[in-house]
Amino acid sequence: MKHKILIALDERSWEMGAFKDLEGLLNESHKKYLTGIRLAQYLERKMVLVESGGKTSGKEMSKLLTILEHSLEMEHLANELDMEFDMFQGDLNDDALTHLSAVADLMVIDRKVLAPYCGEGILEDLVKSVHCPVLVLPEDKEVKSLLMVYDGSFSSIQTLKGFLSIFHPGLRKLPFYVLVKDPDSKKDMEQERVFIDYLKLFFDDIGVQLMVDDTVNCLVHSVKTTAEKPLLLFGGKAGSEIMNCNVDNRQITDNSPSFIYKGHGQ
Repeated sequence: MKHKILIALDERSWEMGAFKDLEGLLNESHKKYLTGIRLAQYLERKMVLVESGGKTSGKEMSKLLTILEHSLEMEHLANELDMEFDMFQGDLNDDALTHLSAVADLMVIDRKVLAPYCGEGILEDLVKSVHCPVLVLPEDKEVKSLLMVYDGSFSSIQTLKGFLSIFHPGLRKLPFYVLVKDPDSKKDMEQERVFIDYLKLFFDDIGVQLMVDDTVNCLVHSVKTTAEKPLLLFGGKAGSEIMNCNVDNRQITDNSPSFIYKGHGQ
């Protein structure tokens, strides 16, 4: 099996330790083909458009060192871990990001790359415009549990299936916590039962928690009281909302790896 993975790079990210962290999280049986993209440059352009009311600037706003100079070093680091690496050298505009993500199995983003661009819906729009699952990694990438929001939608099923395909099978041994809504009908109860039965095929330590507040507050409470160092699993809608960088959301995304599932074309 092969996985095509987009890696958002800047001058602070993805030294050897980060490549090893990625190797430990993702499915070891899949050969990984990495493509580096300068996402910070793309986001800075978006920020300029917001601040200028849509008028583009003739100056290059990015102050980051060019990653192109380090592409050979990145390739060497990846090869040591039996990965392939190449750097996208074109202009990363909306069309390019759409085309690249349409053929990718995953986009991986260092949280530090995103930090300067909170506000104005820029990160929310980013998740909406990407056509593959997204993994956002904070500085502390250690994972000791899994935490998922199940809302009864088909997207929740896809999120779980995406996790099972992309991530290292060893993570299935960790405690798996599921936040569920109070079912409104017998049909909802049956859907939830079927989903939990499916979980039991892959996970032995499962905890189900009823959401008695809005999703973000329930996530924050669960991270503080139950789920130790969780990897968070979201569908596309919840994932784009959780990326909007308000104070409550950042309690989660700044400290916990976040997997946002999006099917191709979603």
